[in-house]
Amino acid sequence: MTGAEEIAKALVEYGTKRVFSHAGGTISYILDAIHRAGIEVIVVRQEAQALHMAQGAFRVSGRAQVALVTSGPGVTNAVTGVADAYYDADAVVLICGQTSSLKGSRPVRQWSFQETPTVELMRPISKDTWMVEDPRESIVKAISLALAPRPGPVVLDVRMDVQK
Repeated sequence: MTGAEEIAKALVEYGTKRVFSHAGGTISYILDAIHRAGIEVIVVRQEAQALHMAQGAFRVSGRAQVALVTSGPGVTNAVTGVADAYYDADAVVLICGQTSSLKGSRPVRQWSFQETPTVELMRPISKDTWMVEDPRESIVKAISLALAPRPGPVVLDVRMDVQK
């Protein structure tokens, strides 16, 4: 089972019916796995909208909601929505794609806009954020953390090689 499929399975087990996303290359494996698992993907025109829609769904349902964005500009466009969820105490899990890692001293394959440091960028405006190593465990932990004790956003950065 791929990391993307593990993420989709964990979301199904939580009871996720829909996710909000602005698609992009580095999140495509997870979006495909989520679609194949029967979860509806609501496509938005801009990444902050995905977070705002997830906030609204949380407020109506009381259940943690999920948004997905691609790396680089997807992450930077999502900052407004994450900050809003943080200050309004909305339980949202943001899953961000990230470029693949390399063996050796460099943690990612190239230095470019696509490799915006998600974890460092989101740390001040989220309850927690981390680079995913164990996909299923990360989803379970993120949902739990997003809900209690005070709701708020949790951000997961998932490299392509972990998704595959």
